[in-house]
Amino acid sequence: KNFIILFFALSFAFATTNIQAQDVETVDFTVELVDVLDLVITAGDAIWFTFDDPVEYNNGIDGDAIGEQTDITCAATSDWELTIATPDLVGITNSDVMTADNVGCYVTASGTNTFAGGQVTSAYTAYGSPLALTNAATVLIDNGSGNAGDETDNIFTLHWQVGTMGPGMNATSMLQHVALGTLSLDIYNCDITLTL
Repeated sequence: KNFIILFFALSFAFATTNIQAQDVETVDFTVELVDVLDLVITAGDAIWFTFDDPVEYNNGIDGDAIGEQTDITCAATSDWELTIATPDLVGITNSDVMTADNVGCYVTASGTNTFAGGQVTSAYTAYGSPLALTNAATVLIDNGSGNAGDETDNIFTLHWQVGTMGPGMNATSMLQHVALGTLSLDIYNCDITLTL
């Protein structure tokens, strides 16, 4: 009998020492992955062309020859396209209007995503085939086989030209514009918009 009482006393003692108070709370933990499109101009955010030579007035100016280019990177979690648009250029002094198609642009790729590799595409990848700028957004770089990636994947240089009369560009030379009085000697300006 003593043995049974001792057994119950010990069992009760062990049972009470193992009972602990608990309070449980939870943390609502969420991870959201959203689409990211990040376009960065890394160089050449202010471009300046000066016509001060008869050859330039007759043939236009290639921005590569004078170091006027724009370097960009694109970081994107999804495939993308880059459009370009500009209003016409307006004279600062005389308010004359130089139509946007006097400016041309072509693009080269130096990141992992290239035109040769097919990750990106463009109809405007050489000096002789520039995009004549317009007021409407026009695709300059498009998705090929998949162009999502970081800024090392998507590195591009925009090569500018003015008055070169390339395919699709204004066919009148700057000399003819000035001689005919359609443009005055002035500084013409606009903001070119790049959109991912």
